[in-house]
Amino acid sequence: MKKGMWVTLIILIVLVGGYFLFLHGNSSKINSEKTGATSLSECQNAENNIERDECYAQVAAATGDFSICENTGSFPEFCYRELAGIMKDESICEDKIDPIDFSSYEKCFWNVAVAKEDFSLCEGLSEFDGDCILDVARKRQKLSECNELEGKNDFQECVYGVAAGKNDRSICEETYPGDIFPNEDLRERCLKYVSKFN
Repeated sequence: MKKGMWVTLIILIVLVGGYFLFLHGNSSKINSEKTGATSLSECQNAENNIERDECYAQVAAATGDFSICENTGSFPEFCYRELAGIMKDESICEDKIDPIDFSSYEKCFWNVAVAKEDFSLCEGLSEFDGDCILDVARKRQKLSECNELEGKNDFQECVYGVAAGKNDRSICEETYPGDIFPNEDLRERCLKYVSKFN
């Protein structure tokens, strides 16, 4: 009986943790500029915590009062990482998010990299570097810039991002130096990125 209880507890923890990561882990994919909020009262009608934190970040950016993020609830780092992207300021990541909170710290830099369209800010990321490169490339849409990135994986992510940004499946079918898509699985992955973002 005790073994079954432990298994159930572990499954419950995994499910709750997965749900939490789903809610807060994808916040960079949501358009944080959609609210345009300028007062805290506008944030009270947010549909979920992600939208509320984005709203608070908008108000903090509009008013210049970054302390608003401290009053967002139990996770001010979500507000700060959105604020850093809005302000295009990586110093907010350095000053306001503890590097021990590895995920929020890296996602903060990811948000700034995408907002600034700056590949160099992706370089220091260990967990999210590929996603960061993909998102920057999706915004910049310049295939020639992929050649400047070091490493086969970075080049692949960049090509995926450009293909998705341009909604151009033919980019996935091209032949590249060093044959970055040596098998059908990688070509299919590229095509899935195009479908995912368009």
